[in-house]
Amino acid sequence: MPKIRASIPKAVSDAVLREFNHRCAICGEARPHLHHIDENPSNNPPENLIPLCPNCHLTDQHDATNAVPKVKLAFFRIYKHRNILKPQFKSIFSRMAFLNEIHDDANALKLSEAADELIRFVEHVPMGGFFAGSLKSHLALPLSGAVYVPGSRESEIMYEEAQRKRDSKYLEQLRRVRPDVERLIVELLDHQDWRAADDRRTS
Repeated sequence: MPKIRASIPKAVSDAVLREFNHRCAICGEARPHLHHIDENPSNNPPENLIPLCPNCHLTDQHDATNAVPKVKLAFFRIYKHRNILKPQFKSIFSRMAFLNEIHDDANALKLSEAADELIRFVEHVPMGGFFAGSLKSHLALPLSGAVYVPGSRESEIMYEEAQRKRDSKYLEQLRRVRPDVERLIVELLDHQDWRAADDRRTS
């Protein structure tokens, strides 16, 4: 079924182009096209639009083998840090995926394990030790405060209820701190020198 295309209002188009200084968001070339992040050509709010030059728009973004994933493009659209689109960011960004899975029925322990993996990975990049400490304070699984006594049904019931409350509290915590975690990760990117080897030789 063909996609329905709706014209982008001029005010929206002008605002998005000004936001990115009339340059391609990926490579910085002039005269960019406006690309729909969700690939729905009738969905025209500014947050769904990003300027891309003809090469990045047609050759890269519409080439399934080279395209920047939509979720990463949306993340870049918010924070606009040059390193978000670098291939080296993939390892960190993939470990942030649990932040998109904070549903009411999500497994809190699995989310906590994913958070720990992100923290462990961050510890090993430049300046990562500093940022890992801040991430831990945001992402630590709270204690339930309950003690399970084997053979005591009453203790088992109290323990399970305490675990449910802890899990619910943790999901609320993750939703609350997600913007702070994302900002810490973006700030961490300021300390990564991910230029290509050719760029480093000429700088």
